[in-house]
Amino acid sequence: MSNRTLMVAFGLAISVASTTSAYCAYETSQLVLKSYYMGSEAAGPTRITDHAADAAEDSAKG
Repeated sequence: MSNRTLMVAFGLAISVASTTSAYCAYETSQLVLKSYYMGSEAAGPTRITDHAADAAEDSAKG
């Protein structure tokens, strides 16, 4: 193999590795964001329900 062929082969290998790494990093960030927003959405109705329950108790007392 000539030096030029080896340089092209290594260049392609590095490009593929870099693209794969970037794709994995992007997918990981999307999963983290999805889990963050799923967690915050789940907490939202609980707070509203607690507030409604507190208001019902206050109106029953007085």
